Amino acid sequence: MKKIQGLFKQLHALLDEEMDLKTYQEFYILAERLLYHINDQHRYAQQEWKESVEFFQDANISIPFSFGQCGNHVYWKVVDRVLYISGSGPMWDFENIDVDFTKKGVSSPWQNTDYEVVMIGHGVTSIGSESFNCAQISNIIIPSSVKTIKTMAFFNAKIETLILPETIETLEEQILSGFTRIADTVIVSANIVNIRPFAFFNRNDIVANTIVLTGALPLDLKPMVDSCLFDDVGRYKIYYPKEWDNAKESFIEKLLPKFPDSDGTFLQNLKKALIPYKMP
Repeated sequence: MKKIQGLFKQLHALLDEEMDLKTYQEFYILAERLLYHINDQHRYAQQEWKESVEFFQDANISIPFSFGQCGNHVYWKVVDRVLYISGSGPMWDFENIDVDFTKKGVSSPWQNTDYEVVMIGHGVTSIGSESFNCAQISNIIIPSSVKTIKTMAFFNAKIETLILPETIETLEEQILSGFTRIADTVIVSANIVNIRPFAFFNRNDIVANTIVLTGALPLDLKPMVDSCLFDDVGRYKIYYPKEWDNAKESFIEKLLPKFPDSDGTFLQNLKKALIPYKMP
């Protein structure tokens, strides 16, 4: 659209000039370019419309609230208890709760639907804030196109397995938070560029039974510590790649200085919680 607007401005400027042969040639070239971009925009709109129609073909339209839009170019549907999210660009953010944890704002449109698996299609670039509040999900498929998971995306949810791929760039605050255990197993890459403080944070319970760290050992361990991966370590297990240990200094020895004010019980629990595994 910006290209089209720019070409319109150039054409308008040419109309103010004296129309000699050279100006006519320039005008003709600009007009051809404008026509090309307009047709291209039209083709894109047609393609997007065709894809959205095909996406909704197997949705059960007899059930209310089983399909709709959840981003400017992102759509959702529920088929056989599977929530499909497809399209391009970011999902919308939703505001399901306020500071008193009472309902307000715009809920995610699938809030009252019956689903247990979430499949996000390649092309979607973010998971909106508070998208899966209180959801009960056996599995969620997150593609490599998703770069950001927004604040409280999985507030008070219950998820069997949550895999956060290393292609994610940002985990915002409290993506996993609530009053109970959120997941049985969380698999997360230690090489995610931007893990915000309190990304993994719970008020009254553990975030997960098991956390599996993958990837190379980060040079800076502070984001992992600040995101509360190591909170309440006496009640869950953290698996880390055995390759993070070396002859000079083990991963645990690298980690302990990050908890200078912790008591002996916490540090002992931390040592018991950390379990090395051999990466395939």
